[in-house]
Amino acid sequence: MSPIATGPEARPAVLLVDDDPAVAHAVQFSFDLEGLDVRSFSDAAGLLASDLPVEGCLVLDYHLPDIDGLDLLEQLRANGVRLPAVLMTTNPRMIVKARAAAAGVPIIEKPLLTDALLTAVRSALARAGKAKASEACGAPDEAVPAGNEQGAAGDHDADGGQTGSGGGDAQQAVGSGRTAHAGGPGHVFGGGEAGRARRDREQRTENDQVKAERAGFGAVASVHGGLQTPSRA
Repeated sequence: MSPIATGPEARPAVLLVDDDPAVAHAVQFSFDLEGLDVRSFSDAAGLLASDLPVEGCLVLDYHLPDIDGLDLLEQLRANGVRLPAVLMTTNPRMIVKARAAAAGVPIIEKPLLTDALLTAVRSALARAGKAKASEACGAPDEAVPAGNEQGAAGDHDADGGQTGSGGGDAQQAVGSGRTAHAGGPGHVFGGGEAGRARRDREQRTENDQVKAERAGFGAVASVHGGLQTPSRA
């Protein structure tokens, strides 16, 4: 099973696997009107034996003749197929919902009375397109010149928690804020004339406060002593 490349003007491919001819015909008819190229298969073996496009969306029925839809998806993933998928079923049990959630596959319940399936397929195709565009945009980042890897990582510090020399300005700002919060800029506590002068002023201020407090205590004591003199007489 080798993938077939799709041209830029090709319609988005939808690979439908459902053993109910009525469902397959209805989906193919409605999706064709929406500009989607539906290729239907009646069982998993038919899909596994076919050539798949590199872009498109899988629409898998859970109850298939030879294998269930989630097991089919596991085989496709094991074969390197990364197409997004949508699962169809009727009254899914909790175990099916859990397996689908673990595989990252939305479930559309039958009967298909609304456009929920079309909406899910459109969303899956859009997400796959955005992921491909993101990979294409991120390709130049892999060729960062030697010595600039940390700088490139630093630019993403706010998103991914990474740090690097390129985020130096932001880190210095954060560091300054932390130091100021601790009691002032770092040079105040370091050596140098400015630091010593600052400490001397603070020491003199503290000494003056101590002297003032002692003088106040003495005055209070003197007042209390004068008030107590008559009682001692």
